[in-house]
Amino acid sequence: MAESGLPVFPKFPVHAEGAIGTRWRKWVQRLENLFVGMKITDNKRKRALRLHYAGEEVYDIFDTFAD
Repeated sequence: MAESGLPVFPKFPVHAEGAIGTRWRKWVQRLENLFVGMKITDNKRKRALRLHYAGEEVYDIFDTFAD
């Protein structure tokens, strides 16, 4: 476990080899599996955790979108 009390989970590798869409879907599926194990069902909480675990590069991209 990390100091924050959250389980360790790898950030999304933005610049890795391969199709980004496929890599993103697989990464999200693994994270959703973690949510099941942690009994996290609230969509707002899931979104916050997705952004936290995805890493700074993904958050910076997300931050450019309008609500």
